[in-house]
Parts: sequence; C-alpha cells; structure tokens
Amino acid sequence: MIQNQFTINIIGDSIAAGQGCSAFCHTNEVILELDDKIWYRSKSQNSWSALLEQDLRSDYPDLNLINNGCCGADSAQILKGLDQLYHQENLVLLLVGANNRKIPNGMEQLRLDLVSMIHHFEKHGSQVVLMTPPPSTIDNESYPNRLYHLDEVTQIIRDTAFHFDLLCVDLYALIREYSKLHSLTIEELMEESECLSDGLHPTNKVQALMADYTKKRIF
Repeated sequence: MIQNQFTINIIGDSIAAGQGCSAFCHTNEVILELDDKIWYRSKSQNSWSALLEQDLRSDYPDLNLINNGCCGADSAQILKGLDQLYHQENLVLLLVGANNRKIPNGMEQLRLDLVSMIHHFEKHGSQVVLMTPPPSTIDNESYPNRLYHLDEVTQIIRDTAFHFDLLCVDLYALIREYSKLHSLTIEELMEESECLSDGLHPTNKVQALMADYTKKRIF
C-alpha cells in the first residue's frame, strides 16, 4: 500500500487525536475553525498515532503521518470542516462518532455524515479506512448526556464499512477480546497512572494496542 512520499491523514475526534495517554497536550497550531469554535492540533509521543508513525517510519522513511483529530468534535463538525482537515492525502483513517452519543438523532447523523465523507474522499482519489472507538467503562456510558452508547456507534461504523466494502479497523472488538483473553475488565484497562483515566479516552496501554493492531490490519 505504501509508496514513496506516502501521506496518511487521521481525521476524527479526541480518540483519533490520542487524548487519554500521558504527556498529551494541545499545541498552538489551529487545525479547524468553525463558527465561534477553534480546534488545535494535539500531540504526545505516547499516542497511538505517534506510536504507529514511529513503527512505520522504520520501514518507510518517506512516510508522512498527519493527525487531524479534533477533541470534542462530532461527525457533522468534521464533515463541515473537511476543507480544512483534508488535502487529498493518499490514505485517510477516519475515527469519529463518540461525540454523536450526546446528540439527538446522533446515530442517523453519524451514518449520513460517514457516507458523505467517504464519497468526498473517494472522489478525490484517497483510500479510506474506517475505525471504531475502543469501548468505554460502565460509568462513562452511564452519564446523563449519553443518549446513545459506543456499541451503537461501532455498529454504524461497521455497517457503513461493509456497505462501501471498506476496511474497518475494529478497535472496539480488539479491546473487548483483549480484556477477555487477559481476564481484565474495561475499567482496569482504562485506568493507568499519569493518564486521563476518564473511562473513555485510552490509556497508554490501550493506545499501544491500537497502534499495533492498526498496523497489522492495514499494512
């Protein structure tokens, strides 16, 4: 898949951005402005995208990986901001939907927005891979503003990938299976020293699993 001067663009929300790992921070670089809201680029050497880039660079020195994860963004905001987030990169990894849980009719909105984004990327010649979010803890899923849950987000993404015959990197299934194999609860996996540990955003351990699995599935 990877050729000379190959560019990967990760587009999505805070999970795409790598929030949750230790040393995560926002830079001063603006990546998206919509109405009265501004999103800044995030970074951490412990994020799944940084780990993925480091691993891929050992085999592909000319590879370029851009993380345009927008913390707090829902699918409609990502779609509206594509002209700022996307510039016809070779491969787009799309990881969005967790924030749609808080929106009335959020799952139908997610489905429609995914379809529109896929059409846009394919129209401009980019390969597209859909990614599901890892599972969150029971407490995180129980917040009053959760109108939907991550299993519903995941199913929308899986169904859309199937409909368009796209690869789906199913991080939800990965972490569920890992927790069962190692007799760990999701709560245990989502709690780690120096990490956000809020039950939604992946810890260093989970970020590393995400990076390793993404490489195996795609490359």
